[in-house]
Parts: sequence; C-alpha cells; structure tokens
Amino acid sequence: MFKLKNYAIVEAGYNSKGGKYILSQDAEKQHDIFFSTQGTKQLKGFLLSGAFAYARTLKDSVGYTMRNDLYSAAPYYYYAAKKGNWEVSTYDLQGIVSRNLNKKITVGLGAAYQSSIAWRGNDPRSEYFMFNMAVDGTVQYKIAKNHTVGITGGAVFKSNETNIEYRNKDYGTSLMYPEYVTHLQFGYGFDDYRQNAWLKTGSNGWKAGLLYNGHLSLGTVTAKANYTRLSSKFTGPSSVYEPEGVYGWFHENIWTGNLWWQKETVKGIFSFQANYLNHKGKDQNVFLNASNYVYSYEQVKLKPVFGRYKNQQLVHELGADISLTNSLKVDGNADQRAAYQYLNTGIFGAYYFPVNNHKNTFKALVGIDVQTPLSSTAHQSVQLHEFAQAVIYRDYYFYSAFNYSGKVELLYSFKLKETACFVKLNGQYQQANIKADATLPALNKPGNSRWNYLLSVGVTL
Repeated sequence: MFKLKNYAIVEAGYNSKGGKYILSQDAEKQHDIFFSTQGTKQLKGFLLSGAFAYARTLKDSVGYTMRNDLYSAAPYYYYAAKKGNWEVSTYDLQGIVSRNLNKKITVGLGAAYQSSIAWRGNDPRSEYFMFNMAVDGTVQYKIAKNHTVGITGGAVFKSNETNIEYRNKDYGTSLMYPEYVTHLQFGYGFDDYRQNAWLKTGSNGWKAGLLYNGHLSLGTVTAKANYTRLSSKFTGPSSVYEPEGVYGWFHENIWTGNLWWQKETVKGIFSFQANYLNHKGKDQNVFLNASNYVYSYEQVKLKPVFGRYKNQQLVHELGADISLTNSLKVDGNADQRAAYQYLNTGIFGAYYFPVNNHKNTFKALVGIDVQTPLSSTAHQSVQLHEFAQAVIYRDYYFYSAFNYSGKVELLYSFKLKETACFVKLNGQYQQANIKADATLPALNKPGNSRWNYLLSVGVTL
C-alpha cells in the first residue's frame, strides 16, 4: 500500500476595487470572484505539488485598449478611444514532481499553464484569448551536509489573439464616429487606422537559472537567479505596408534575482527578502524596417520582518516593504519618451490574539505605504496626438503623484470539528496628490483616490 502524505489549502472569495486614481487604460471599477487550491502529496519516493486558481472578473469603463493585459511590455495591440466593459475568465494551473535519486541528488519536473478569455461588451467589441505555458526541469546537488546547489532550465510558449467586430456596422466603417475607430498601436504613440481588426501573437523562448540553499549558524539562506529570453511575432491582415501580414517582432530579456533569509530563536523569528527584476524589450517593425520601440522596467524590493514568540506562539510581527522602480518607454517614430522613477516605503504590524483557550487565533494587521516620485519625464512631441494626450500625458500625472495608503487585514483561524478553517478580510485606501499644473496637455487627469477590499474563506486539509 502506498504511503501518502497530504496537504491542501482551498480558498474562495470576492475582491472589489474602485476609484479614479488609475492608469489611463485601467478600469475605474473592478469586481473579482475567485477560487484557488494548492497542496502537496508524498507518493512513495515522489513529492507531488500543485496549484489551481480560477477568477471571474468584471471591468467597468476601460478605454484606449482592446487587449486585457494592462502591464504587457509588447507594443502591438489595437485600441479605440471609446470606453467599454469587460468580462474575463482566467485559469491558472501549476504542478511539479520531484524525487531524490540518492542522498545527494534531487531532480524535478514542473509545468505552469495560464489562459484567459475576455469579452468587451460595447462597440467596438473585442474578444481576447491568451495562453501561456512554461515547462521547467531542475537538478539539485547537496555539496555538503548543509549546502545545496542547483540548476534549472525550461521552455516558454505564449500566444494571444484579438478579434474586433461591431454590432453597429456604421461605427466600424465611418469616420463620423472617431471614438469608435480602431487603431493598431506599433509602439508608444505610433499607430495606424485599421478597419479589419484582428491580431495574433506567437511567442517562444527559454529560461535558465541557478539556486543555492544553505543551513548556516546565522540562519537559513535561499538564493535564486534566473534569465528568460522571449521572442514574439505579430501577424494580422495583410496591407500595403505589410503584404505578408507580419507586423513585427518583439524581443525580451528578463533577469530576476531572489534572496531569502530566516533565523529562528527562542524569542522570535527574523526574516529578510530581497527581489530584483530587470525586464528589457526591443521591437523590429516591418513597416519602418527598423527598431521603433524600447521598453525597460527595473525594480528592487526589500522586506525585513521580525516576529516575537511567547510560550512558543507567535504574538506579533513588525516589518517593512521597500521598493525602488525605474520604468522607460520610448517610441522613435512618434517622438515619444516616458521615464519614471519612484520609491515605495511601507511599514506594517500584526498582532495575534488567542481565542477559545488558544484553540483559535485572531490576527489583526495594519500598515501604511508611501510612494514618492523621484523623477518623472514625459516628452511632448511636436505633433500633438490623441493617444499621447489621453494615455501618455495622463499617465505622467499618475506616476508623478505623491501618494499614500493605509491597509488593514483581519484573519480568524478556527476549527470546525476537525477541519482547520479561516476567514479573511482585507481593506486598503489610497490617496494621491495630483499635480495642479498643465505641464503636459492631457485630455484629463487621474482622480486622487483608490480603494479595494477582499473577503475570502478557506479550509486547510
């Protein structure tokens, strides 16, 4: 008979966001219903781990984009000025199996799958399909009793497709309704009017990484470094400029680094996390027969946390979140450039209250975050363009705003018969100081507030 070891967490909940302190292509209101589960199982010599998540999302009044991917680095997508509402279904599935070959070598194989189907319910009506797949292999070698090193490698496959149609055909064929006209964005301001609106993207790439884990006198240390190379090809209806229906390519280089340290004593537990991301991209435009668009995003995050014990139980935590971000988008043909650097600093504290003679636990967490713009630049081109006024210049006021936020998290853990259960409530409110000047001629400016709350319930099996 197989020896099994099971562990699983199941959670379901509701999340709501609202407020006008948003990027120009974001939704003023958003509602999510989600379900997720994760767990592990020991099956003889194999350790199986997996996770699944599903979310149903409603987005209200999204303008200037026909894709459901606000933070995509890729420059090629359709947009229209007219705002519309979206319905999105997203699926995430991950799994990994690992096995110890002997006392020194462990091997593993994993896969991650994500897909989404999104519909826009207003003219112009967009259908957006997205598929991501990654396969990874890892080999770990114990070089000493308390030291393990490893290498990882894998392949990445992505695809998405956008199809646009009109219920009112006049909107798609007449320039009398300019807000309904679809444009194909080639970068960050360089676009072209396209009536036959569909676009397909195929991406593939590879990734490799190194890892280290050590159990030292100063604590446990885990370090990872990864590199991903990704190339995407964009195709659509053939035109005079692209007779073969190929619009361009986009090449991305992504570097990540992660460091985690933890030290536990009789009095408490100390932990420290450091994360680094360097994401760069560059396109090759068929129409221009040259590179037009450059993308760069770099971020460093630090998170120190201290937790205090009393009678071998965690009674309170105190921590900080610090991040420094640099972002850059350049469109050569449209003469557009936007560069932002901002610092986010936050502190939080949590207290754990024993309930029902220590059988249940109530956690209360409060935190404050402050985001400070260090440098904000958006170049105004000689030729004034609606996309620049509605998106680029508006986003300049978003990123150049000093903002602060407060958050609260309440968590109650209890047992229902022999099953461990929990109820969680999160809330956050954000306030921003938008510049009152008219440095750039934006069509409008962001609002000054944003809020969101989350309610979920779950069980641990």
